Amino acid sequence: MLISLYSPNGSYDANFLTNYCGINLRDQLLRIPGIAQVDLFGGADYGMRIWMQPDKLAKLGLTPSDVIAAINEQNIQAPAGKIGGAPTPTDQQFTYTINAPGRLISAEEFENIIVRQTASGAVVRIKDIGRAELGSQDYNSFGRLNGKPAGSMAVYLLPGANQLKASETIYETMEPLQGSVPTRPRLQDRL
Repeated sequence: MLISLYSPNGSYDANFLTNYCGINLRDQLLRIPGIAQVDLFGGADYGMRIWMQPDKLAKLGLTPSDVIAAINEQNIQAPAGKIGGAPTPTDQQFTYTINAPGRLISAEEFENIIVRQTASGAVVRIKDIGRAELGSQDYNSFGRLNGKPAGSMAVYLLPGANQLKASETIYETMEPLQGSVPTRPRLQDRL
């Protein structure tokens, strides 16, 4: 069976729709008895694209490796914890929770990554040598339904599975999920 998710008013592109299928629908379908595999077509996972300008890199004496190293250094998942938690002395009066920022999410956060800082205090950020954008992890395929961008899924059955029962269950599973699709994009979802 092929299933396509599209945006009737055109507010979502194929990349968003495919990503939505992968996050919210695929696992639901894989739980159905008799379903072996669900493949996504029409895009890929989101990826942060860093577009560097070679002339600006050369002018500042930077290489793409310098930019990659800065991204790897400043986009980490750091474990947080608390201060004053057990085991502590019995007279410990306060416990403080440590909140650490997680991985970077938006293009603006990536553009503000510091690539180099000079001894005089001058800072070179990614936005000074290029730009960042949220896009598809790859651009090898795209999905369409009746000419509109779509996220498509191919559903494969286990050998010997009842095709009619599986398709009925897929329809039953998809029906309540229709209401879970967001009605309008959030700012971070727009490309």
